[in-house]
Amino acid sequence: MAFASSPLLLAELSKWCKEVEIEEAHAILLIGVPATTEVSCIEDAVQMVKALWRVRVRDLTVGPSPGTLLILCKCREVIDPAVFQLNYCFLRVKSHGRW
Repeated sequence: MAFASSPLLLAELSKWCKEVEIEEAHAILLIGVPATTEVSCIEDAVQMVKALWRVRVRDLTVGPSPGTLLILCKCREVIDPAVFQLNYCFLRVKSHGRW
């Protein structure tokens, strides 16, 4: 399922951005991150995607699957959907596997 075709995920992103006062154009939502992953590992892994530039974790909550997190990140640069069209980005973080 592509993120753009999921009204629930889009609604969650929009609502969450308002709650933590982040512009949606600067926000990304990470899904399925293992709950044991440290924030610094998450930020390092996401910043490997050079198109995102500097990324900071702003908030997190229990994910859709057991033992996972849903993470809201703020990017320094605006995310242009015309340029940045990743539906899924699998990142490998040390011993935490893919997410």
